[in-house]
Amino acid sequence: MEQEIYDPTWIVEFAIANKIKIEIIDLLKQCTICYKKTNAYISFVPNDDQNMCQHKACIELDHQEYGLIVLDFGTIKKGCIVNDAILGIEFVDKI
Repeated sequence: MEQEIYDPTWIVEFAIANKIKIEIIDLLKQCTICYKKTNAYISFVPNDDQNMCQHKACIELDHQEYGLIVLDFGTIKKGCIVNDAILGIEFVDKI
């Protein structure tokens, strides 16, 4: 899976418009590098770090252009440090 630069502006603006918690919006702003898995899912976690992730919740948003979007929210553990993160974005209508 190839690393790519990602511009989260559209999803940040959409989350703000939908009154998503500020903590989630701040995490979305950090999603600037992605590892695309399929046309229907974008991962923000490198393959090497996948086993250090723990899924916590899904946040569903209905987007006018993209349809149902699911934000995968969880944690990433590196050593003794555990950080909240957006693990990926799923575009359900593209599945």
